[in-house]
Amino acid sequence: MPVSQFTIYSSADAGGPGQIQGVAGDMLRVLNAVLVNGYPGKTAAGWSKPLADSANAGCYRNGTGSSQLNLHLDDSDPQYCYATGWETISAVGGVGTGSGQFPTPAQFGTTGRVNWPRSSTASAVGRPWTIAADAHTCYLWVDVASSNIYSHYAFGDVYSLKSTTDAYRCMIYGGLAANYQQSVPYLITDSICYGQTSSYYNHLNPNFTSHYIARTWGGGGSSTMITRGGDLQVSLSWNGSYPHIAYQFGAQPYGPDNALYLAPLRVFEYPSGQYRGRFRGLYMPVHSYTNFSDGQTFTGSGDYSGKTFQVVTRGGNYGVWFVETSNTVETN
Repeated sequence: MPVSQFTIYSSADAGGPGQIQGVAGDMLRVLNAVLVNGYPGKTAAGWSKPLADSANAGCYRNGTGSSQLNLHLDDSDPQYCYATGWETISAVGGVGTGSGQFPTPAQFGTTGRVNWPRSSTASAVGRPWTIAADAHTCYLWVDVASSNIYSHYAFGDVYSLKSTTDAYRCMIYGGLAANYQQSVPYLITDSICYGQTSSYYNHLNPNFTSHYIARTWGGGGSSTMITRGGDLQVSLSWNGSYPHIAYQFGAQPYGPDNALYLAPLRVFEYPSGQYRGRFRGLYMPVHSYTNFSDGQTFTGSGDYSGKTFQVVTRGGNYGVWFVETSNTVETN
């Protein structure tokens, strides 16, 4: 199986673009540096710009060997950036112009764009961010209120069970509304490991209405909603009518075998429930968020031998993400 490696970019990197601000165009400034141009100490992730930026709007195409679909960003609002996927793109501005839009206007917000809040204030006050990216996929976390709480967005390829014949394996997700509030998990997409509410663990739950993939696994149709799912099968505790996994294994390391448990985040099409693949290099811990600190690193063993991970914590509902940092990220 082909593999790749994420580069971890940060607003704290010396020589990097620095913190993101609540001013129009600043998401483009940061992503141009990370995805396309690089900066001292960090090479670019390997994406291209099929069209030049114009009036605080721009676009990006993921790199060689990927699906090579397109991300359009309307970055004209000082606090919120708006993201749309396109199979082909011919002009920037608004939600973009092209063919194969995902999500479509009928699916989301009457315009077909998801929300990537940048700052809780319209000001030049800087906000910390972290990005994990390679030529295929970009995951972005922004502390929009400098409160040590991340909002989370993404664009790029999933690992498809269909392999490279899945030409439309490119996904996009963001916030449900132009709202920087981090307390509602489906407004600012959080980790699957929320720790408070477990209704979002159900992979057929429609609350993931800001998650889309370009087409179905068969390549037909158009933009399709997707959901995320972790390992529910091990859950023995319950919250109402839903299985609750977040505290199932309690403290880390787990007492009986002194181990840390992780689960891959799986991709399901909605409403069919088809298991499409996995979010590349992104894992959920089966432990409470209180066991981890932001930036903490781990070395895998057993099934994860040879892998290294970096923690991103915490999300609005106490979510924790583990990002694979070794050159072992599964790739189509």
